[in-house]
Amino acid sequence: MESNDLPDMGSDPLPPVGPVARDWRDERPPSPEKMILRAIFLRCPRCGQKGILHGYFKVPPNCPRCGVNFNPDGDAAVGWMIVNLGVTMAVFFCSAFLGLVITWPNVPWTGLTVFTIVLNGIVPFVLVPFSRTVWVAIFLLLHRMDGLMADPGF
Repeated sequence: MESNDLPDMGSDPLPPVGPVARDWRDERPPSPEKMILRAIFLRCPRCGQKGILHGYFKVPPNCPRCGVNFNPDGDAAVGWMIVNLGVTMAVFFCSAFLGLVITWPNVPWTGLTVFTIVLNGIVPFVLVPFSRTVWVAIFLLLHRMDGLMADPGF
């Protein structure tokens, strides 16, 4: 294969891995519900691309199909941590309330306390990849009016 047969990669440091990225400027963005559901199922919120995560705790690269940046906060990573903490606290309060309701009037306070503390220690780690993709969906929804949806690499 001669060097002339190689495709021109241009100056882009991250060439597309999958199908060639489309121009998203003229396309109607997906509905908020669809974006959140895609994110919950660990897909790209904008295009629905599967397999965007390359490790459990590793920050995913840009989407190979549409170019969405999965690290919109930069190194701060505050957004996905807030999503993670919010869901963890919701799980904590729901489990504590359910434990109270189910065992009332003889509540095993020690057992309930230990269970909810262990739950608070495990749930944030389980939610890491989900909170990353959900945060990107929320970020895209919050910035729709700014024109950031038009630029695939925002």
